[in-house]
Amino acid sequence: MPGMEARERRSMTAKKGKDLEVFNRYLSQYVAELTVGRALSPLTVAAYRSDLLRFGQWLQDRGVELSACERADVRLYLSQLRGTGLSARSTARALSSLRGFFRYLMEQGAIQHDPTLELENPKLMRALPRYLTPEEVEMLLAAPDPQTPQGLRDKSMLELLYATGLRVSELVGLKVSQ
Repeated sequence: MPGMEARERRSMTAKKGKDLEVFNRYLSQYVAELTVGRALSPLTVAAYRSDLLRFGQWLQDRGVELSACERADVRLYLSQLRGTGLSARSTARALSSLRGFFRYLMEQGAIQHDPTLELENPKLMRALPRYLTPEEVEMLLAAPDPQTPQGLRDKSMLELLYATGLRVSELVGLKVSQ
């Protein structure tokens, strides 16, 4: 029956619209919570909101209700993000956004289970630290003027950093007695 197909399509379109409406309502509440309750920076809130809007659209495109979202859905979503060339760091942030949102939905009683539980963060490749060449070290150690009190202090600090491998934060926390 051709009339039945059109009715089903209208029904499905209305259902998708309602699902998106529910998603957007919870998203607005969550963004307000992040902004006021947790006092996150506006840029962080905007990034989370963007991540969640993208996820909401992804759910809608697949006809998945927010309350029916499973771990497999989240895994597939993250996998597709990586497939579009999104970096592991950006994918990890998207997962962090989803974790916070689903935790919020659990607290509100909107969902029965959190599909982000037990999902591992994408592996982030750490770049090797940049190091100085022997010539650069010599130039750095020779830069302070040891004839002035400030220059003597700076040279001593640089020599200590170089000889011990201390971090700057450890150096500035040292007491004279140490």
